[in-house]
Amino acid sequence: MNEMSKVLGVVAMEPKGEYSSSTYYEKLNVVTYEGSSYVAIKASNGVEPNNTEYWQLLSEKGKDQELPRNSKYIGYIYAAEQNKQSIEYITELLTRYKNAGFKESQMLININNDGSIKEDASKFSGYNTIANELNIPITSIKFHGKYTATGYQEAILDCLEYFPNVDTVFVFNEQSDKVYNNGLNLPNIIKSNFSNVKKVGFTVAYNMAFINNDTSTSNWNEIGEYYDLIGVNVYPSCSSYNDAPLCDYEKVLEAFNNPKFLLPWKKEIWVTESGVLPYWQMMELPENYDSTLLTDTTKTTEPQYLFYRALNESNIAKMAKKIIPWYIESGMSDENHELFDILENIITNR
Repeated sequence: MNEMSKVLGVVAMEPKGEYSSSTYYEKLNVVTYEGSSYVAIKASNGVEPNNTEYWQLLSEKGKDQELPRNSKYIGYIYAAEQNKQSIEYITELLTRYKNAGFKESQMLININNDGSIKEDASKFSGYNTIANELNIPITSIKFHGKYTATGYQEAILDCLEYFPNVDTVFVFNEQSDKVYNNGLNLPNIIKSNFSNVKKVGFTVAYNMAFINNDTSTSNWNEIGEYYDLIGVNVYPSCSSYNDAPLCDYEKVLEAFNNPKFLLPWKKEIWVTESGVLPYWQMMELPENYDSTLLTDTTKTTEPQYLFYRALNESNIAKMAKKIIPWYIESGMSDENHELFDILENIITNR
């Protein structure tokens, strides 16, 4: 049996109606309680759904009807680490995305140099089931890892078997300079094997997109005959602002809009990554992150609010068909859901 074909057991949610204190509930049972819906993350009997150790809120009373869902924003699933691979964790993550106004989700898959993947493939079907149950389906996949990895193409095709709702696939992550000579045939291979996949793209690093594009226009034009879209990973910096109050909204928005977008790309564009690490210095480039510069101010969510609000109004976001904010899963440890509330306020224009 293929290593990716392990039996999952029960992964679908099972509606159980109104909560009753006399009923024994198993994991993934769904109940209604005081007008809200909850899913069991542990088996229990007599434990009320407002107990977060045993239950996860799926939809809050009145909120699903009131909250506009934003088709431009996609929540991503990062499950490369063992503590982020359980069905319970992914259920909570997707629920928070849904409650923040996201309409769909993207699976991130990391291919190792030997062709294996960092994620637990035996759980992929479970993730897909949960996403469908929550009505925030996994509609795209972004593959990380070097294109020179052993069995790179085969690993992509194997993983796609588990995601029948996926219509968009990104390959060659931040290796756009390698696509012309090494990747022109890959979109056709993927589409010929999976009729559900309608679009194949690759992603471009920030420097390549905004600072130093060294791929010729003629090459970009030919690439466009094979690929349907590109994803741009947007990580601007407004210098070493380690004190959040020094970064007002206009300063951050200026950092997004200058320098200008350099790529001669005429087709669809997504913002496939953009974020600021929670509680780190505001808007510093990743290679310059320095944990010794933490202050009481930068430990708040103010940097995130400024960053994501500016991203939403930036020129590149207005060009993009889809936007995928990054580092949001870091807010999973926060019981107050502040990072998710920030995104909800921004993408629902509240």
